[in-house]
Amino acid sequence: MRTGGTTPWPLCLCLLAQACSTSTADEISTAAEPVVEETSPAGDDVVADDEPLEVATEEELPDGLETLAGCSGSPASFRVSPASPVGGPILGFGAQFNSYLFDPAVGRFNQGKLGELASKLRELHPQHVRIFFDSRALRSPSLMTSFSRTVALAQSSGATINVTWWHGPYTGTKGTSSYGKQDMEQFADVLKAEIVDRGHTAIKYVTVQNEPNRTKFNSHKKDLATVYRNLHNSLKARGIRSKVDLVFEITRGYQGTKSWYIDWLHVMGSEVGDILDGYAFHIYWWNFMYDPVRDKRIKGYLDAIRSLPKSQRKPVYVTEFGTRGQPDTNKSVLLWPGWNKKGCTAGKKGCRRITDTTEGAVNNAFLQILGARAGFRAFVYWDAYWTMYGKQEQQWSLLTKPSDGLRRRPTFFVQKLFSHVVQPGWVAVSVSDPGRQHLRATAFRGNDQLTVMGVNKSGCGTTFRYSGLPARRMYEMVWNDRGDGKICSRGLRTPSGGALTVAMHPRSVVALTTRAPGLNAPACSGGNTRPSGPTCGDGECTEGETDATCGQDCGCAAASACGSVAPFGCYCDASCAETGDCCADLAVCQ
Repeated sequence: MRTGGTTPWPLCLCLLAQACSTSTADEISTAAEPVVEETSPAGDDVVADDEPLEVATEEELPDGLETLAGCSGSPASFRVSPASPVGGPILGFGAQFNSYLFDPAVGRFNQGKLGELASKLRELHPQHVRIFFDSRALRSPSLMTSFSRTVALAQSSGATINVTWWHGPYTGTKGTSSYGKQDMEQFADVLKAEIVDRGHTAIKYVTVQNEPNRTKFNSHKKDLATVYRNLHNSLKARGIRSKVDLVFEITRGYQGTKSWYIDWLHVMGSEVGDILDGYAFHIYWWNFMYDPVRDKRIKGYLDAIRSLPKSQRKPVYVTEFGTRGQPDTNKSVLLWPGWNKKGCTAGKKGCRRITDTTEGAVNNAFLQILGARAGFRAFVYWDAYWTMYGKQEQQWSLLTKPSDGLRRRPTFFVQKLFSHVVQPGWVAVSVSDPGRQHLRATAFRGNDQLTVMGVNKSGCGTTFRYSGLPARRMYEMVWNDRGDGKICSRGLRTPSGGALTVAMHPRSVVALTTRAPGLNAPACSGGNTRPSGPTCGDGECTEGETDATCGQDCGCAAASACGSVAPFGCYCDASCAETGDCCADLAVCQ
């Protein structure tokens, strides 16, 4: 959803690089270390920065499963049931935005590359974005400005936003109602300034404390509930409580310890279930994790929510996710996201970061499809672009660092595909499970449209046979059809008797959608050909048509496009000039 609020940061958000720093350095470096604390200060200790929280225990590992090397290529059948919803309206697919982006002394991002970054983020079209608010910004004008400009950037990209109060230490006395009260009053002031004064109405969700079950809150859980209660009261006093949902987030933790997520959910549900609007999880799985373990984890999250009294059950989101490979052998750097095989570190021959592989990306697609099947309503990848969080460099980002050309990694194209074929507000519907490893499918419906998404995580090709589809033309969009980690189109297809057979290449995702996705993707080699002859004027924005070549189907001249978004994905409203995403034929609306 693209919000209509104005921002105080006109195109030098800095969306126009010329209006910003003209530094030619690839990343900003300073003679001395900036005065910056680590990501979690001493008053709010994390358990361990790189502690793996998603480990499969011995009893969880099944026998006799297919592996990536020894998979079956026999067809898999899926029954789509558009009339059977799973969960509620989806927020969408997106990524984390680093709030240090516009503060080069901290984030180290080359300010001369901001224009290119903004363009690629608009291409990504994230639907839901999470942004940290660092409490140090209350004392730092540069951090506060950077946070606000990051919010503006996310809003201009078309996303709704979750703002997460990152960490303590907190004021007040533990065990009393004063705990965190002053902090949350200040946080509420910041949120009001953003939403009301600056028009950043894309802020719709708010969270307090990143991963609390990796902090000392494990020993005083009820104090975090007090902090949420204080934030609720502060937002209400400022007249903006109805503008945002409060979402409690957590990792899985360890069973039998104070970090276990089920124990946390029961405490938060009983203490503040009346004011919470949602629950969110952070999920990082290994690329080699068995599918039954993944299924069990997803089911466990839902069962935990369902075990709460009805009044405490809320929508469920994923506000961080990613795929881990094998840990880095260099102990002086972060272990994760890791590598495609054991014994790797930077510069070693034959080693690739898992984030640079299609294997890592297809695992990310698999998680989102698996979560959507269970009714999860948002998926936020960690994270969108390279920027420093602390003193150690991270390698998770969808876009590489400026010195590497802001290169789009494979998961960039996964997220781009998801965000173009599924719209916010659509609802996931039931799709049968063929009982096969590595193969899953889900579907979404909304606005009289249907999208079906299938993933083949295995290393061999296979075929998906769908039934229950509408007798309508469907666009067939593919990620990794040619093994390059990018998106291509197989053109238009029409189910026969509600059935359609789809080729699933190794480690690929295929989307079938009745809605024109607005992706100007090249044709897949060996795929279905597009209908011959001119199609402009048939009322559908067909592959190969754009707002410039066929405005009546794709641009502002299309039905109901004026004042809103056109079928091609460009805009026909009063603010598109400011955000730089107007359709070529905008004049027809003026």
